[in-house]
Amino acid sequence: MTRTVLCTLAAIAVGCTNNPKDELLPGEQTSEIPLSRFGITPCGSDTDYEGDGTIDVHWDYMLDERGRDVHDVGHILAGGPDMTMDSTYDNLDHLTLFVEHDTPDATFTYEAIYDTLGNNTEVRYSDVLGTDPPYSDATVYSDFDDFGHAAQSVTTSDDGLGDISTSRTTYTYDEAGRLIQSRGDGGNDGTFESETTVVYDEATHTVTSTTTNTSGSHSTRVKTYDGDNNLLTSHTDRFAVDGTLHTTDLVITRDGGRVRTFSIAIDGAVSSLDTYLYDCQ
Repeated sequence: MTRTVLCTLAAIAVGCTNNPKDELLPGEQTSEIPLSRFGITPCGSDTDYEGDGTIDVHWDYMLDERGRDVHDVGHILAGGPDMTMDSTYDNLDHLTLFVEHDTPDATFTYEAIYDTLGNNTEVRYSDVLGTDPPYSDATVYSDFDDFGHAAQSVTTSDDGLGDISTSRTTYTYDEAGRLIQSRGDGGNDGTFESETTVVYDEATHTVTSTTTNTSGSHSTRVKTYDGDNNLLTSHTDRFAVDGTLHTTDLVITRDGGRVRTFSIAIDGAVSSLDTYLYDCQ
């Protein structure tokens, strides 16, 4: 399971603003975070990158005394150095540090900072690949309400080549504290170039997010849930300025409280399939 899979799954399945007993669908995230596993936790997984039935990487997960995933080792079956993922948490189970080493010269780092009230005030990313210039960004959240929801964030990005940019995003929530709108100001100059609206439909167990950009590109994502508010599928249509369509499909299969498989397909072709293991020897 690579960082791409982890971040994607986390963005769609982790960090809900409410739980199944509320009978409300989970709220959308304001940012992507690496996946942290709780509850009925697998002890490992097998990754098939092409969806051709060949296992490319076998992962072993190590849990702490609270059942939190703290150290993963990925063994490349065709040979090569192991990949590792290490996670650190605070006393409230917030993921505060995640470090992934894919190869000896590829490292991804995620860091989250929380204040004494439990508000996520800052998120930092860094990505280093070989001799390429290191990329990093830092997002600072502010104007929190009484429930810990930020009204806005400012992101500073550094491409490693001397180009430092700043952008701003504003957030609006419904009465249940779920994100219903975000607006992006790419230049942090007061002009909003993108807007995302989110519609929650408890009757059909779907959440629809629609993004429009002043450039003319746009996208729609529809996620479906089961009766216990567990994510089952996510389908995204992305239209470029010239009308070119690209699709992304995520499918999760479950067995009771256990996630059995998680697959990603790009434009109809499977790009990865993870099978989770619960009986490791």
